[in-house]
Amino acid sequence: ERQRGARRTMLRLDANGAWTVEQADEALERLGPLDIELIEQPVHPSDVEALVRLRERGRVPIAADEAMADPQIAGRVLDHHASDLIVLKPMRMGVRAWAQTPMTPSPSAISEPMPERA
Repeated sequence: ERQRGARRTMLRLDANGAWTVEQADEALERLGPLDIELIEQPVHPSDVEALVRLRERGRVPIAADEAMADPQIAGRVLDHHASDLIVLKPMRMGVRAWAQTPMTPSPSAISEPMPERA
């Protein structure tokens, strides 16, 4: 969080899935002191396990972005509580095709609150 006069400025970053989990971990460790609001899609969209690892470290809140464009991957993100937030972009997802594909997270992903970050 930053203060500029009476305004509060929050920083959001988007890696667009460009980092490996090691690169993301190092970057988020260095960026942690800057009070980043969130990082969108730090690793490749299909690497749900990496999202889980980064989220568990709790350095910066994780948002799944490109991962949500694929219903199967989106279901895995939800099942594994792999992000703190999700970003849904209908234009990127192809609304009709996406809406017609069942994204079925496990019942526990729906009925239980998302666990707190470390």
